[in-house]
Amino acid sequence: MTDTDQLVQALAATMLPDATIRTQAETFITAAQKQPGYLPALLTISANDQLDPNVSLAAAVQLGT
Repeated sequence: MTDTDQLVQALAATMLPDATIRTQAETFITAAQKQPGYLPALLTISANDQLDPNVSLAAAVQLGT
């Protein structure tokens, strides 16, 4: 199962200016896509109004791809 907190951190990191951190986050997300629980975690993140709206939006975008 995908750890939702780690996925939130990775989604947030994809928006950072540091290319190294962004690449690591993208690699994590690519690996997470293959894990059970990835889609429910994205749904949880996208619906969480306590998170940064950009992170919730990034989760919603991932759901659409």
